[in-house]
Amino acid sequence: MDTAKVSAVSRWGDRLCVARRTDDGYSVSVYRKDASKRLANIYEGRFDGVYQMDGSASDAFLIIYGSSAVATQMSLLRWNYETQKVEEFKDDRFDGDSRMRPEVLGTPKGFRILTFGNLHDMGNEPDESKWYAIIHTFQEGHMVSTKKVPYLKRFDLLKP
Repeated sequence: MDTAKVSAVSRWGDRLCVARRTDDGYSVSVYRKDASKRLANIYEGRFDGVYQMDGSASDAFLIIYGSSAVATQMSLLRWNYETQKVEEFKDDRFDGDSRMRPEVLGTPKGFRILTFGNLHDMGNEPDESKWYAIIHTFQEGHMVSTKKVPYLKRFDLLKP
């Protein structure tokens, strides 16, 4: 493995995830030990940006943090327990674009991802009243809800 091009490494359950810089973006590989205890590549995907991966928030999801000039873009990979394969998570309700650093919060049955935007679509908006949060709630390998709330009330709505 060319470690000079490795950008991020994460454990995701019994899987090892490695992001490498390529000429036109990033390649994310997911490895798992096969029957002879050797690492086998079980997924290969291409992303525009990768600076961090989080496999600890959920056994069902790998969270990939990427970046653009003005935002953090989050992507999700989903572990399909039935087929034992990695899939790209696709749900029109999930918008991983965040003008501020997104937050991942654990819950007793899953986790929540908070992404942030503002009315003027800028990353440096000083007036917090113009910001909003989008709360994506995940449980048991699925996204169960999405809620857009004022930024200043984001934690009020997370209370049980």
